Amino acid sequence: MLTQEEREEIVELLLLDLTALAQPQSALRVRVGPEFSELLPIDIGVLRDLVVEALRICVDDELRHTPPWLALLLAPVALSDPVPRVLARLANPPPKPVDPLDALLLSTDVPFVNRSILRDRLRVLSSVNSMKKILVVTGPHASGKSFTRELITHLCGSVGKLVHCAFPLQPGQEAITGASEIARDLVQQMGRPTMGLPAVNSNEDAWVREVAGWVLSEALSTPFDWWLVLDGFNHPDLRPDAKKLIIHLADRVNMGLYARRCRLILLGFDRTSLTVAPGKILVEEVDPVTNPVTDAEVLACVKAILERTGKNADAAQLTMAILQDLPAGEERLPILNQKLVDLL
Repeated sequence: MLTQEEREEIVELLLLDLTALAQPQSALRVRVGPEFSELLPIDIGVLRDLVVEALRICVDDELRHTPPWLALLLAPVALSDPVPRVLARLANPPPKPVDPLDALLLSTDVPFVNRSILRDRLRVLSSVNSMKKILVVTGPHASGKSFTRELITHLCGSVGKLVHCAFPLQPGQEAITGASEIARDLVQQMGRPTMGLPAVNSNEDAWVREVAGWVLSEALSTPFDWWLVLDGFNHPDLRPDAKKLIIHLADRVNMGLYARRCRLILLGFDRTSLTVAPGKILVEEVDPVTNPVTDAEVLACVKAILERTGKNADAAQLTMAILQDLPAGEERLPILNQKLVDLL
C-alpha cells in the first residue's frame, strides 16, 4: 500500500502534526477509534516509535474498516504530499485476485456449481505444509465424482507450477488394465520417458511398490508439482495389481520429497482399501440428496455466464427456465449442466 519512501515521509508529517499536542497518544486513539486503540501499545514513550507503530497498524488493517483507519490517521495532513495520492489509491484499490477454487464458470467454459466441500478440500490439498496428501471422492452414480476433474483442470490452469495427470479407467477395460499400463500412461503425461518402468518380477507386491516409486520419482524429475488423478477404480473386476498400485501410491505420496511435490486424488475408490492412516486422507462424499444444488447457486452461475458472454438478459428469469421441469434422480445434474452449457 505504501512505498518505503512514502512511509518515511508520512512519519515525518505525522510527527510535525503531533509534536505540538500535549497528549499525542490520546489524540491518535481518539482520531482513529476504539478498535485501533486496543491494538496500539500503551507503553511506547518515544513519539517517533509511537507514530511508526500507529502507521503500521493502519496499513495492515487495509480496507477492513469504513472509513479506512489509514484515512483517519492521515486526515490532519491530508493536503500534504504524498498523502493525496496515497488516499487516492486507498479510495480505488486494485481488485483482489480471484480464488480459482471459487469459480462457478471455469476457464474451460464449463459451469461448476455447488461442491463447496470439494473446494475446501482442494484448498487443503494445495497447501505445501498440509499433512493430507490424498483426496478420495465418493458418491452414488451420476453424482459428479468424475466431474471433479473439471475443477482440478481449472485450478491447475490457474496456478503456474501445478500440473495434473489423469487416468480414467474406461468401462470394460478393468480386466486388461494393470499397474504397468496405468504407470506408463501417467509418466507419459509428465513428458518423461517410460523406458525406466521396472521389470515385472515374481513378487508382485514388491514390484508394484517399485512401480509406484518410479511414477512419483519421474514426477520429481520435472520442475512441476503433480496431482495424480485416478478415476473409476471401484469395479469388482479391477485387477489386483492395479489396486495394489493405488495403495502403494497412497503410501509413498506421504514420504520424503514426494509429500511436498505430489498429491493423489481418487475418484470413486473404496478408501478402506488404503493402508494410510485415515487422518491423512481428505474425503468428499458427494450426495445430491443431502447437499443439492440450490436455486441461488444456479442463479450465481447464470450471472457469471451472462457476464462472460456479454448477454443482456434477466438472470432470474433464465434461472427459473433452467430449473423448470428438471427431473429427480441421477438425470438431474447432467441435464442441469447441459442447460447451463447451452446458455453459453
